[in-house]
Amino acid sequence: LVTPIINVLGVPEFRRFTHFIDQCFGDTSWVAQTERSMTFSKEALDMVQAREVVKIVTAVRKFNSTPLYRPNIPTLIVNGEQDSLFILRQATILQAVYPNSCYRVVPRAGHLSNLDNPEVFNSLMEEFLEELSGTERKDLAVRNWLVSVVAQGRQMIRQWASGRATADRQYSIGTLPKTRLEDAAAIVGPMTAEDAER
Repeated sequence: LVTPIINVLGVPEFRRFTHFIDQCFGDTSWVAQTERSMTFSKEALDMVQAREVVKIVTAVRKFNSTPLYRPNIPTLIVNGEQDSLFILRQATILQAVYPNSCYRVVPRAGHLSNLDNPEVFNSLMEEFLEELSGTERKDLAVRNWLVSVVAQGRQMIRQWASGRATADRQYSIGTLPKTRLEDAAAIVGPMTAEDAER
């Protein structure tokens, strides 16, 4: 796994990256706290191929949280009590960034808190969901539905514009015969009389 990463990063950058990783995660006691999570971690790591590690390392190096969309919706931030200090600090940052968030710590758990202490983790999740009043849940559902509809609308407009531009281009350079205008209309939507004259 090391060789592909060195090839991507180069030796000096690889040294800086491994130093950073060691500072963040050097003490691995936070990774797995129970036999179940240790088994899961080992099985998951055994499935990771070298090229996937390169993708992950590259993504981590390029990650910039500044442009992230920060919705003002109820957000639950959860850490295991024995998670790494680096990860625990991120929770503080997330709380500052997400104004409508609450922070909970799962006792007797590391980074995989849902596996290390599933009873407490599930209880925290249930409490969080119960704290959302019926009105907030409805508002949240409506907001999510509207976001979905707007996203679908934008996608449809992009597809229509792309199809329309393709048909216009084909017609203008003579590769779309006039007899196929009906087919083009079916792809890009109804054409007006002005469109047909073009």
